[in-house]
Amino acid sequence: MGTSAGIATALVASHYYAEVLFEAEPEDALEAKISSEKTVSSDMLRPIASEPEIWEDVVAAEAKLWKRDFTALADRVKADVEAKLARPKPLPARAIAAVGDDKPWQQNLAERTRANIERRAQRSLQAAFDRAQQRDFAAAIAFLEQIPKGTSLREKAELKAIKYRHQWNVQSEYWLYRAKYLAYGGDFAGALAYLRQIPVETSAYREAQAKIPLYVESRNQQAEALLVQADGVARRGAYTLANQYLRMIPQEAPAYAVAKDRLIEYSQKIYATAQLDRSRRPS
Repeated sequence: MGTSAGIATALVASHYYAEVLFEAEPEDALEAKISSEKTVSSDMLRPIASEPEIWEDVVAAEAKLWKRDFTALADRVKADVEAKLARPKPLPARAIAAVGDDKPWQQNLAERTRANIERRAQRSLQAAFDRAQQRDFAAAIAFLEQIPKGTSLREKAELKAIKYRHQWNVQSEYWLYRAKYLAYGGDFAGALAYLRQIPVETSAYREAQAKIPLYVESRNQQAEALLVQADGVARRGAYTLANQYLRMIPQEAPAYAVAKDRLIEYSQKIYATAQLDRSRRPS
């Protein structure tokens, strides 16, 4: 860039110097002047001693003027570009109005979205009704909670949820009552089955959890007693009665593993006894 500026400056200075030293003259006068100067000696045609100094001053002046003009031009161009970039382009009135108004396809999309939400809410409500008829109030309440706010069925879903929670508590209280009744009759396995169905969200859950370990201990003691009774009758050869005692032992009891082996053993003895009796019969 510096080399190009120097060359341009030299060319401008040369043009200026030529115009100053050789002002335009008519061709006839120029030819006459040239012919009259033919007789001048070569020493007279040499530049005077002050010419280099004049040339350097002209070149320096031209370079200074060129630099100043170029800087001013660059500043003006930069200012114009920045002003154009900073000034926002005005939007047409039609474009502004189009942004503010909802498009037809936007309106249709909103309507379809609302319709889909309403349909899903209706399906959730119907599923809740079906579960409630099956006495599965936990699932019914879960379906009701899926119905979003703002839908036409939300208020109905909230009322149904209150009703189902009440029925859920009533159902849990009944299961607790049945567990106590079966435990009183000695059926601790059946009592535990009812207690374990009582969910944590109901009012009967705490009492049910408190009774579970008591009933588990009673069940295990009962299973050990049944195993002893089965062993006692088996020693007398009453294997069928022994198997009846063994089948009363629940699978969750620790004694069930022993009872299962004894059941297989006693069944084999019952089969062997039957085969022996059959062979003793007269043909």
